[in-house]
Amino acid sequence: MDYRNGSKSGKRLSVIARGLAIIIWGSLLVNAQIQSTRPAQSAALAFEIVSVKVNKPGQSRELSIQYLPGGRFSARAVPIPLLILEAYDFTRLDPSEEFRKLDVSLIERDLYDIDAIAPKDAIPPGSSAKVRNDKIKEMLQTLLKDRFKLRLHRETKEMPIYAIVVGKNGPKFSNGLNEECADRPTNLFDPTSCHSMADLVRFGTRVGRFDRPLIDKTGLTELYSIPSVDWFAIIPGGLKSRSNPGIEPSQLFSDILDKLGLRIETEKATVDMLLIDHVEPPSLEN
Repeated sequence: MDYRNGSKSGKRLSVIARGLAIIIWGSLLVNAQIQSTRPAQSAALAFEIVSVKVNKPGQSRELSIQYLPGGRFSARAVPIPLLILEAYDFTRLDPSEEFRKLDVSLIERDLYDIDAIAPKDAIPPGSSAKVRNDKIKEMLQTLLKDRFKLRLHRETKEMPIYAIVVGKNGPKFSNGLNEECADRPTNLFDPTSCHSMADLVRFGTRVGRFDRPLIDKTGLTELYSIPSVDWFAIIPGGLKSRSNPGIEPSQLFSDILDKLGLRIETEKATVDMLLIDHVEPPSLEN
């Protein structure tokens, strides 16, 4: 996944990134995923080369997370909560009672630049972009545990949720062939890229400020070519959100779904929650 915003300066970028962190750590921040059975995991994968640096205030860099050829991972001006979400492929975090005792302001104080490279044989030759990205996410999990002292656990709970479903007249986007989409960019701001419904849920949850979990119940399981829409409308600090202060981000996201032939319904579901027990500013040695 490659996330970018259109920030013109490091100052504005910092505000947007910290705004995302506040959204992520808010009350009732739970991931909206249906409980599933997970296979036993093998030995943890780890990057061979890692650089973790504080993004200095005033640096003119776009907020981004990129998975690159050759098993390379790059993050720019990213807060700790967003790194955790990316590594575990979750949309929201729920703080445990242990976590609530920590100084969250210290955890959110800095943004980070990360460059990392996977071991030479960690990703099999000819792997799809998805296989490569999944391997890199495993390595990012290890990095967070080693450098950021991350500890977490999972729980499940039945609760009211928002479900994205297909509208009456069906989806208004085309089904991209997997072989054509596999190596395309996965950047919602790039109209040439392809996405799964999980990508759409992830984006909406992170910036829509919903008061309950958002999950995919469309039944659409392929990669799709989604037409260009005004994604910036619901980015915290975006021009449209600032020019229409009375419109909630959740409503802006619902409007986008309507353009795509999708809608939101209220249901109950068993939700898989990712609870953060501990995390701290990282060790910065390379």
